[in-house]
Amino acid sequence: MGQMDSTELREIQDKSMPELWQIANRLGISRKGKKAELIERILEAQGERDIFDRLRLKMQEFEKTREDLKTLIESVSELTPKLDEDKASLESSIREQQEKISKVSDLIPKLEKEKEKLKEDILQLEIEISGFDEQIEQIQRAKVSLSRE
Repeated sequence: MGQMDSTELREIQDKSMPELWQIANRLGISRKGKKAELIERILEAQGERDIFDRLRLKMQEFEKTREDLKTLIESVSELTPKLDEDKASLESSIREQQEKISKVSDLIPKLEKEKEKLKEDILQLEIEISGFDEQIEQIQRAKVSLSRE
């Protein structure tokens, strides 16, 4: 039974039997019996009606929440293909970067070998230059020697 203050209880107790019969008819309950029995059935039916009204409100809240969730799920579902596309693009980019890293990794030993070969070539050229320097020096000494004679 719903909560009823003493004023509301007094009001229903002050009603005439025809007024109580109208309330009973509206609530869909039997109008037979003594006034006290009829009032008790009316109060019980009103309490049930209050419970029903609260339940109906909760159901409306639930339906609203369900609709909100449905909208949210649809929104997320629309994002999924775009996210899948972005994911595929990123995965492709990662593969390309990994291929570049692999190529660079393969090039490093080759470049190191080339670097060593160039160092050897430079050393050989420095030796040749040194030989040329010695020849130039010998030629200049011979020239100085010839000019003195």
